[in-house]
Amino acid sequence: MTADPSLEKPSLAYLGPEGTYTHQAANDYFGESVSYISCQTIASAFHALGGSADIAFLPIENSTHGGVIETLDLLRLASPDNHFIRGEAVAAISHCLVAKKGTKWENIQTVLSHEQALGQCSAFLRDRLPSARLVKAVSTAAAAQQVLHDSTSTSAAICSSLCTKLNPDLVLLAQNIQDSAANVTRFIILSAPHATLPSPATSPPSHETPRYRAMLRITPPPASTGRSGDIFAALQPLALTRVDRRPSLSPTPFQDTYFITVQDSGAISELEWKNELDAGVNRLVTSLPLEKADCSILGIWRT
Repeated sequence: MTADPSLEKPSLAYLGPEGTYTHQAANDYFGESVSYISCQTIASAFHALGGSADIAFLPIENSTHGGVIETLDLLRLASPDNHFIRGEAVAAISHCLVAKKGTKWENIQTVLSHEQALGQCSAFLRDRLPSARLVKAVSTAAAAQQVLHDSTSTSAAICSSLCTKLNPDLVLLAQNIQDSAANVTRFIILSAPHATLPSPATSPPSHETPRYRAMLRITPPPASTGRSGDIFAALQPLALTRVDRRPSLSPTPFQDTYFITVQDSGAISELEWKNELDAGVNRLVTSLPLEKADCSILGIWRT
């Protein structure tokens, strides 16, 4: 008997392997309502959307180390028709130093992890392992797997404690090694614009008023480069909550693409928010030469 397609779980692509912070955050958000597809890189998770995956779950910023460049660069060329931000999740990140059983502190010569994790633990590394070589890995869990296969027992990895549960031959050497106790990563949830997504496994406290957000991608014409204040002024009274900037990849040197996250003013309906957003975008595009400007709405969601 063929399974009813309507009963099949949506598939979610994430930066793997199993045990990454992205995997943990996605599981906390969606639980068992989706099936999980482990991808080797953020880019492969992004590009799986519309193919093997219905949802992509990507890190976009960390509270101590800033924006995730790989994700922003993927959004730089994304088509909102296929990759639309539908939600966000926030997860506290607690880093651990792990090594293969039998590894001694004094023998550690190399520390592996994702570049974000290395940056978030820079003070610990300078203080406790000042001579260690820092090596970037595609993910924290991939770094743990590399350490597991180190025959010299001279390497360690920065990852989550979950990795030691998944790999019994790894041991914890130190916990909570991030520079800031308030170390939080925000993730975005992408899908096709009108796809039906499962409800979050956990709902926000009932006393919290829902807030609506949106992300705009704006590449102003060359004549407007360096005049970001004009862009921000045109969007008022929309409340700007975050601004990121990346090179636009246009033939014009130093032309930038802006990623601007805006939020509602509070206590409004989704329809009112969309109307406010459309009005803000209209003010923006009328203030820029349209034939050389790009303004796209990359996502609309509720927090």
